[in-house]
Amino acid sequence: MTLILESPDKRSAEKAIQKLLQREGYECGETKEISFGLQFEIKFEGSKIGYIRIYESKKDGVKLDLSQIFANEHKQRIITLVKLKLGKKEELGRMSLPQRRFFRYPRDKEAIEKIKEMLVKEFKGKLQHPREAKLYFMRIDGLTISQFKTGTWIIQGKPSKLADSIIEKVDKIYEEVSRRELLKIVKFNLPLMSELEYKKVLEELRKFEIDVTKYVPLDVYSYLNPNDKIEIRDGILLLEFVKNEKLPLKNFACLVRNFAIAYEGFLIKLFSELNLIDPSTFLYGKRPNVGAILKPQKDGLSKFEREYKSCFMVKPALPKKMWSYWQECRNDYLHSDFVKFPRLEKIEDAESKIREIVNIMKDCLQIFGEIIKPIPEEVKLNGEPVIGIDEAGKGDYFGPLVVAAVYVDKDSLRFLSSIGVRDSKSLSDLRISELYEEISNKCKIKVVKISPRKYNELYKQIKNLNQLLAWGHARALENMLSEVKCNYAISDQFGDENLIKSRLMQLGKTILLIQRPEADKENIAVAAASIIARYVFLRELEMLSKRYRFRFPKGSSKDVEEVAKEFIKKYGEKELNNVAKLHFRISKRLK
Repeated sequence: MTLILESPDKRSAEKAIQKLLQREGYECGETKEISFGLQFEIKFEGSKIGYIRIYESKKDGVKLDLSQIFANEHKQRIITLVKLKLGKKEELGRMSLPQRRFFRYPRDKEAIEKIKEMLVKEFKGKLQHPREAKLYFMRIDGLTISQFKTGTWIIQGKPSKLADSIIEKVDKIYEEVSRRELLKIVKFNLPLMSELEYKKVLEELRKFEIDVTKYVPLDVYSYLNPNDKIEIRDGILLLEFVKNEKLPLKNFACLVRNFAIAYEGFLIKLFSELNLIDPSTFLYGKRPNVGAILKPQKDGLSKFEREYKSCFMVKPALPKKMWSYWQECRNDYLHSDFVKFPRLEKIEDAESKIREIVNIMKDCLQIFGEIIKPIPEEVKLNGEPVIGIDEAGKGDYFGPLVVAAVYVDKDSLRFLSSIGVRDSKSLSDLRISELYEEISNKCKIKVVKISPRKYNELYKQIKNLNQLLAWGHARALENMLSEVKCNYAISDQFGDENLIKSRLMQLGKTILLIQRPEADKENIAVAAASIIARYVFLRELEMLSKRYRFRFPKGSSKDVEEVAKEFIKKYGEKELNNVAKLHFRISKRLK
C-alpha cells in the first residue's frame, strides 16, 4: 500500500510522519537509509508492528510505503491518519453534504425550453421520463436536474465545478427573461415616448453601471439565491437609471417590484433553513405557503414567532412587520399585470418602500445569521463513515450530564442534511424532540447519562470538568465501537486533545479521533449528537421535575439560584446532591 504525500522531500515527510505517529501513541525507531528512500521501525505499546518506508522520485514525488506493516488494524489506522494530515489534496475525497439548490424562475415557456436545450446540447443531459408535477428531469454526471410546472428549478448532487457551471448558464438565461420584464415595465410607464426615444433609453440602460451595496448590505445580497440577486441588480439598475435620467414615469410603484420578488425569495430561503418549510414542498414543485408561517393566529402570534419567540426579544415588532410587508408585496407588487400596481406619485415614495423591505431582510439576518450559518465541509474524510460525539447539560445547574455518540454513513449523511440537522443550540426544544425521533430511527446512537448524584461523586474524585467530560466522551465512543466498525470520530475540543485519547480503551485506540472547537457547528455528525444529547437531557430534567413535583429550570442564571433556594426550603440541602451539579458557584452562594 503506497500513498503520495504533500511534502517537499523525504526528510520532511519522515519528521512529519514520526510526529503524527508519536502523538497517536506509536514509538518510532532509528531512521535508516535504503535504496531510494528511508526506513524506520514502529512499535505500539511495546510490540513491534513493522516498518515505515518513505521513497522520493522525480516522477511521483514523495511516497509512503506501508507494505511492511504486519497488523491490518494498524495499517488502516496509519493510512487514515496520514491521508488526513499529509495526503495529496487532489487524492482526498470530501465529507460533504449533498447539494440541493432550489431556484424559483418565472413560468416562461421560452426560458424553460432554452434551459432544457442548453443542458442537452452543452452538458449532454439525458432526459428521463417526467413525473406528474415535472416538465422534465435529467441526469448529468451524478447531478439530477428537475424543472417543475410551478417554475421551481432544482439541481441535486455534490458541490462541483460542473454544478456551478450549469447554474451560471441557467442564470444567464434567467437574466435575459428578467431583463425583458424590466423593459416591459419601462415601456408601460413611458407611454408618450416615441419608439426611437425608447430604443435610446434601452441602449443607455444596458450601459449603466450600478453599486449594489449602495442599496442592499453585502451580507443580505450574498445570502440571496442567484435568481433573487438578479432581481435586486435589475431593480437597482432601473431605479438608478430613472433617477439619473429623471424619467417621468407615470407610476413609480414599478420600481419596487424587483425588491418585492427578492423579499419573497429571501423569506422562502430563510424559512427553509429554519425548518419552517418542509423540503419536500420543493421536491413536488409546490409553492411554499409563506403567509401561513407569518400570519398571526388567534393568540396574536404567528407560527414563526411562536417557534422562535426568544429570538425576537431585541426586535419584538419584527414578525408583525415581516407579515404586513409580505402582504403588501404579494397584493401590490407581485402582479404580472402592471395596471394593478398601487399608485406612487414620487420616486421618493418608491425608495422609502425599498428601504423598508431591505431593512427587514437585514434585521432577519442579524437575528438568525448564526442559526442558519451552513455547516462547512471542514473535515475531509474520503467519504468514510464517522462517529460524532457531543454533550449536553454541561452548563446547566440542574439535571444530568449527557454524552451522545451518533454513527453516520453515506446514506444517513444525506438523510441528516435533508431534515435540517444543525447545532442543537440553534433549535427550539420542540424541533429538538422532532429531530431526535428521526435521527434515532435512521442512525445508530449511544448515550451516556451521568446523573447529578454520580456527577458529584466523579467530580469529587477527578476535580476537573474537562476530565469528567473526557471520561463521558470516551465511554460513549467505546460503547459505539463495540457495535460498529469505524475509522473516524469527531468531537468538540474542550481542552487538551489527549484528554479523551488517554481515557480510551482497546477499541478506542484503533480509531482516528479528530477534535475541533465548535465541532457541532462544523460537522453534521457532531450536530446530530448534540441534538440527541440535548433531547435526553431535557427528558431527564422533566422526569426529575415530575419525581419531585418541582419545576427545574435550564441554565445557571440568577433565576436558577432562586429556584435552588426554594428547593432547599422544601427538600433540604442534602437532597440537592441528587438534582444539581454541586461544584457550580451557585452552591457556594446558597450556604
